[in-house]
Amino acid sequence: MNLRIARLNAIGKKDNIQAEIKKFLRDTKKVVYGVRSINAQADILTRDTIDWDVYSNAPRTSANELQRKLDRVVKGNFFYHKPAKHKGTWKVKTIGDDLLKDTQDDEEVADFSTPEKKYKYETINGIRYRVLKEEINAKKRSLADKEMEFRHKKDKGDLDRIQANLKIRRLLR
Repeated sequence: MNLRIARLNAIGKKDNIQAEIKKFLRDTKKVVYGVRSINAQADILTRDTIDWDVYSNAPRTSANELQRKLDRVVKGNFFYHKPAKHKGTWKVKTIGDDLLKDTQDDEEVADFSTPEKKYKYETINGIRYRVLKEEINAKKRSLADKEMEFRHKKDKGDLDRIQANLKIRRLLR
């Protein structure tokens, strides 16, 4: 019964959940990368995304912390964290409509990954986002990697979107 209430609270409190994630990122000074970073820095031509990609020197701890905070928002045990496919990455997910952990309907909320290096960032509304130059480099690396072919279409679109936004900015100056 408690899981159903938590699920209903999660549906009704989507804005509160996003606000809690943003507060967590501000308070912990983590660096956001990927589509959320691109969208935050791009004025137009953004792409929808569900989850947050975040760098953390202690990804498991960060995932656990965020999961617990989100469970408090919905007043129940609706979120969980688990290791991702990629070593050094931990995911925070919902238990989904079936109220069962680790099933197909679970939605990703955040991915915490160990950074390869220290990245430059731009702070927007108190949240740190990896600079667009680094996003461009990451997309180019992904496009050059044969193993990442499954995401080439998405990465090419992101790269085109970043470059279009930069071109529009230059034209507007």
